[in-house]
Amino acid sequence: MNLKRTASFLTAAFVMIFSFTSCKDGKSDKDNMIEMNIPDGIGMSESQLPYGATMTELRPENNPEVRITTEYDHRFLEKEEACLVSDYLYALQKKDTEQIKKLFFPALMDYVVKEAEMKSAEEYVEYSYSNLSGAFGGDFEFTYIDITDLTNGLDEPDAFGGVDARITAGTGSDTIGSVTSKKMVVLEGVTMYRLGDGTEKMVTKALSVPISICIYRIDGQYYIV
Repeated sequence: MNLKRTASFLTAAFVMIFSFTSCKDGKSDKDNMIEMNIPDGIGMSESQLPYGATMTELRPENNPEVRITTEYDHRFLEKEEACLVSDYLYALQKKDTEQIKKLFFPALMDYVVKEAEMKSAEEYVEYSYSNLSGAFGGDFEFTYIDITDLTNGLDEPDAFGGVDARITAGTGSDTIGSVTSKKMVVLEGVTMYRLGDGTEKMVTKALSVPISICIYRIDGQYYIV
C-alpha cells in the first residue's frame, strides 16, 4: 500500500460540497473550551494568539448533530465548518453513498468521479474507504477528530490555486466568483480511529501525510471542496 497515495487520494476525495443542514446549534460549548495559560507579564489578547491556543470540543452528547467528537479553535473556524468535517468523515466510514451524494454539489461530484477514472459515486466511495481501511488495518470508525492547524485563503491565496482550478473545471467559472472564504484544515494530533476488535489508534501512525480538507464558503454556505 502506498500510504502517500492514500493520503493524497483522501485529499481529492474531499472535493465535495455539503448542502448544509446537519449542524444545528446544540448546547453552549463554553464548558468544553480549553484555554492556554499565558505567562505573567506577557500582554497578549486572545485575538493575537496562534491557532490552537483556545480549543473547543464539540461532543455528540452536547451537540446531537455532531457525529464524531471534534476539537477545533473557535477563533479560526466556525462551528458549522467543524461540523462539516465531522459529518463527512462519519458518512465515509459508513460508506453511505446516498448521504455523500447529498453532500456533493452534483456538477462537482460528476467531475471528481470522472477525474478519478471511476464509473460511479458508489465506486468512488468504496475506493476511498478501501484506501483508508487498508492503511488503518481493517474496518474502522473515527472516534476523535483533532483539527490541529489551518491555512486561510485570505492570508495565503496561492495555496488554493489547485482547488480553485478543480472547482472551475467541474462547475464553471462563475462558482469561484461566489467564494467568500477559503480554508484548509489539517487533521493530526490525537485524531483517532477504532478497529473492529475495539483497538483505538492514532491516524498519524497509519498515514505518512496528514489528512487535509478544504472548506469554502460559496453563496453564503460552507462546503467541503
